[in-house]
Amino acid sequence: MDHAKIEGDEIVIRMKISELNGAAYQGLDQCGVEDDGEMDFEQLAPDLVKELNREEEDGTTLIHRALDSAVVAASENGSEAFAYLDE
Repeated sequence: MDHAKIEGDEIVIRMKISELNGAAYQGLDQCGVEDDGEMDFEQLAPDLVKELNREEEDGTTLIHRALDSAVVAASENGSEAFAYLDE
């Protein structure tokens, strides 16, 4: 399933709250949460959104860090957008 898509002139990242268990498994493991079906993702979702949007002193958010990583990955994986750099 693609969680990130282009819709018109926007990049949209969308995920069902019910998919958090599978999507955030590494984070859950680091928190010591086992997949026992007991986690309340409806309750966790607003806290995750708050953390995604939390700004550091310079205005950076976790979303900015994810986008920075995606730009680097696109470059390393041959994105044509970086072709002019080789000229």
